[in-house]
Amino acid sequence: MNKDTFAFGTDFHGNLNNVDTFLNEAAARQTEYVLFGGDIAPKKIAFAGSDGNSFHIKNSYDQNDIVQLGDSNSAYRSGYILLPEELGSEEAEQMVTLLDKISRSVHFGRDKTSFNEHPNWEETDFQLLEKYLKQEFINYLKSNIEIKKIYENLAANLKKHHKIKMTPAIAWTHYVNMQKARYLGSKGINIRDARAGQLFGYKQKMNDSQLMKVISFHMTDTSDFDSIFRAFSKHFPRISKWNEIQRDTASHSVEGQQKSVADLIRKISEFQQATRAKIICILGNDDHPEVEDQFLEAENSGILHYAGNRVVQVDPDLQVLGYNHVLPLRFSFDTWYKTETEIARDLEALRMQLRNDVTRTVFNVHMPPAGLGLSMAKIDNPYVEDYGSEAVASIIKDTAPSHVFSGHMHKSWLITGKTHAKIGTTHVYNPGDSEQSPRLIFGDFNNPENTELVTE
Repeated sequence: MNKDTFAFGTDFHGNLNNVDTFLNEAAARQTEYVLFGGDIAPKKIAFAGSDGNSFHIKNSYDQNDIVQLGDSNSAYRSGYILLPEELGSEEAEQMVTLLDKISRSVHFGRDKTSFNEHPNWEETDFQLLEKYLKQEFINYLKSNIEIKKIYENLAANLKKHHKIKMTPAIAWTHYVNMQKARYLGSKGINIRDARAGQLFGYKQKMNDSQLMKVISFHMTDTSDFDSIFRAFSKHFPRISKWNEIQRDTASHSVEGQQKSVADLIRKISEFQQATRAKIICILGNDDHPEVEDQFLEAENSGILHYAGNRVVQVDPDLQVLGYNHVLPLRFSFDTWYKTETEIARDLEALRMQLRNDVTRTVFNVHMPPAGLGLSMAKIDNPYVEDYGSEAVASIIKDTAPSHVFSGHMHKSWLITGKTHAKIGTTHVYNPGDSEQSPRLIFGDFNNPENTELVTE
C-alpha cells in the first residue's frame, strides 16, 4: 500500500459499474484512503418488463416516448431503480406508439380539417389495438367521471338522432373502424375491395349492408367522440402511473436505494479485505436517510468509516470532517437541505470536534464552496450561476484543512474547466459526477502536484 495516497469519487448515483472502475483503479494503485462523496445511491426509476428488459418513460410537451434500457440487470448496475411491470419492454413501446397514433388520429375541430393529417397506421396496429388498448379503453370510460359524462351524452344523442346503439365496446369498434378506413385511404385501397373486407373482419368484399355498418359512424358529428379518445390517449392510466412514479422519486425509491447500497457495501467489503485500504463515505441530497443505517452498520463491522455530519478519526494520521447537507434546490429529496445559516452552525459545531494532535485534517463535504469555479450550473434560468456555499468556503478558511473533497454540482467542470482550486493552502476538488462515466481523483496528500483526474 502506498502511504498517504488517496482516491475520491462522488455522485455515483447507484452506478455500480463505475464503482467497480473506481475500486479497481484504487486497488491497482494500492491507494491507502478511498473517499466516496455524496449521492451514492440511485435516483432514476425505470420499469423491469416481464421479458427481462427494462425501460423508462420520457415525457416532453405531452408526448410520451419509451426509452429502452436493455437487459434489466445491466440497467440496475448502471444506476436505475427497477420496479416490476407486467408488460414486456417491447409491449410497452408498442402501447405508447399506439397511443401517440390515437392522439394524432382525432379531429381537432368540427370542420375535421385535420382528417388528412392521419397517423401512419399499419395493418398490424389494429391487432395490437385490440390486444393492448380495448379493455383499457372500456375501463377508462367506466372509471373516469368526467369522460363518462361526455360518453353518456354522446350515446344518448346517437340513439336519439341516428338510432345508433352505443356501448363502450361499440364505441371502441367504431373508432377502430374509422382508423381502418383512414388506413385504406392512405394505401389507395378501395373500401369495396376484398382486402378492405378482410380488414373489417369479413371473408371477402363487403356488401352494401356490411359497408354501411362499418362507415355509418362517419356520418355523425364525432367531436365529442374525438374528445373522449384524445383524453384517453393523453391520460392513459398505465402511462400516467408510470409518469407519476418517475416524477415522485422520493416515494418510490427507498427499497431500490437500500438494495443498491447493500450491493455497494458488499463491493467495498471485498475491496477492503483484499487491500486493507481505509474507506470513508458520506451521503448527499439524493440519498434517502434510510440508507444511513446501512453505512453505520458497515462501520460497526469494520468495513468503512461513515463521516456523514460527523468527524471521524480514520487513523492517527487522518481525521475527516464529513457533511451531507446542501443548500435547497428544486430537485428530488429535501432530506439534506439546509440554509446557509444552518450549514454554518453545523460546520462550526463539527470544527470544534477536530483534534489538534492528528497529522492531517480532510473535509469530505457534498456541498462545494462558493467562489472557486467548482459549483457553477444552469438550473432555474439560462444563465450560469454559482450554487456553492459561502458557509463551506468560510469554514475552510477558518480551519485550513489540507484537502477538501466535494461534489453535488455535476457539470461545473464543463462550464469552468476546473476540478481543482485553492483556498489559502487548502486544495479543494470537485471532479464532477460519476453517474454516467467515471470522473475520479487520485493523488498523494504529501505531493499535491501529483494529483490526477482519471476518466474513461
